[in-house]
Amino acid sequence: MNILRHSESLLFLSLSFSYRAANETPADFGIADFYGFQNLRFLNLGCCNLAGEIPAWLTNLKNLSVLSLAANKLTGPVPSRLGSLPRLFYLNLDSNRFVGEFPKQLLRLPMLVSRSNQSVDHDDAHLELPITQSRQYAGFIGQQLNSLSFFPREIDLEHNNFYGSIPTEIGRLDRLQNLELNHNNFTGNIPAEISNLRDLATLDISKNHLSGQIPLSVTSLNFLANLNVSYNNLEGQIPKGTQIQGFNAISSSLANKGGISLGDVAAQYKYKNATVDVKADTETTAYALRLKASALMRLSFHCLAYALAF
Repeated sequence: MNILRHSESLLFLSLSFSYRAANETPADFGIADFYGFQNLRFLNLGCCNLAGEIPAWLTNLKNLSVLSLAANKLTGPVPSRLGSLPRLFYLNLDSNRFVGEFPKQLLRLPMLVSRSNQSVDHDDAHLELPITQSRQYAGFIGQQLNSLSFFPREIDLEHNNFYGSIPTEIGRLDRLQNLELNHNNFTGNIPAEISNLRDLATLDISKNHLSGQIPLSVTSLNFLANLNVSYNNLEGQIPKGTQIQGFNAISSSLANKGGISLGDVAAQYKYKNATVDVKADTETTAYALRLKASALMRLSFHCLAYALAF
């Protein structure tokens, strides 16, 4: 990192799996008051054994569009200035040790709010060395992505220790395509304002402590292809008049207190302490296939640092 820090023309940097020694790596790499990487569009520091807080210098990268800090040991608050990065539309903080309420600073990311506020619709920066699709998603093996426009507009906070309610202000992110909040400790109801996320394709809020019902307003999410609300304390009926009732192979389970799964289920049922008339294949509903709408975008990043126009 110190070697590259003065590379002003660097556009793409992936150091995933590059720091896997027994000792933890400081998240800031020992760099303070750093103002390099000003043209960086893509930064992947996933699986680098990073510990500590998200470094402040990351919030100075005004051209950053894609940021992955997944599978590290990061703690502390999410920097408030991260929510003001003008080009950031893909943020992956999956599998860290963050604790606290939903980081509301992310609710003002300019690229995820109303189109009327956009000066740049999407980042189409060309990658001269394409990224190869991860092999773990059958059907999309080996696909090469050569532009940042292939990435979804996504916030991934799964596998952390966030708690409290999902804020109603989530509805501001009306350009968001994928929202992953699973495996946390969120409580309260699913906010009806989620229906404002009109581009939403994937919503995973499974394995939390959510209660109440699935809001009827989700029927307006016309692009929703993957819904997972399993392992919460939800009750009530699946909303009518929506593709939620007709999910098949790309469905996730809706198992809750009653141990119920949704594959291709009968038209109506109650999903708390009830019996379900399931038409789908038993194995499909039992294991609730997790083929995500974002599968096209999940990538295998290896120990690479590409200096485009270095």
